[in-house]
Amino acid sequence: MRRLSQTSCLPTATLAVFTSLAAPPVFNNMWKTIGASMSRYKSYPRIVGETGGKDFIVAHASADTAALSVAIAREGFEYQGQKCSAASRVYVPESICRGA
Repeated sequence: MRRLSQTSCLPTATLAVFTSLAAPPVFNNMWKTIGASMSRYKSYPRIVGETGGKDFIVAHASADTAALSVAIAREGFEYQGQKCSAASRVYVPESICRGA
């Protein structure tokens, strides 16, 4: 997986969304950088920040659905969801949702 840095993705005119799980000072800096660059974007980018430590799950189309189901349940509800990395969002391809 290629990691994108502030210098590689934020100057892009087609930036549509920025999601961050960073600490508040890092997220604030990214917000400030995006805000200062509004004139170069083709549309308003959506900025989402989970600075409280919540996590998200991104499922690949080739994922084992039984294992994925267990992982989602464990990440969201293990320790009653009180651990700092409990999943709060899940992104699943349509092919998995439809059972294809």
